[in-house]
Amino acid sequence: MLGGKYAVGSRKDLVAFHEAICLAEVGHMMCAAARLRKETRGSHYREDAPERNPDLARPIMIRRNKNAGVIAELSGFGGMP
Repeated sequence: MLGGKYAVGSRKDLVAFHEAICLAEVGHMMCAAARLRKETRGSHYREDAPERNPDLARPIMIRRNKNAGVIAELSGFGGMP
């Protein structure tokens, strides 16, 4: 994900750097899930699909893959509110 060399001067800097990397990764995963969701649900509003689709009432599973990066897919579990 990151290229180049980075240096930290203290343990506190190392923790802050690690937290920043984790926050960026979570943001990347949230964007992948939002791109997959083709409906309005909760705080995810889409002007092109303003209604809920009961067929898509499933959790989105996100995983990391070394070759493909972040992969988001609708799970096979249904019945979420």
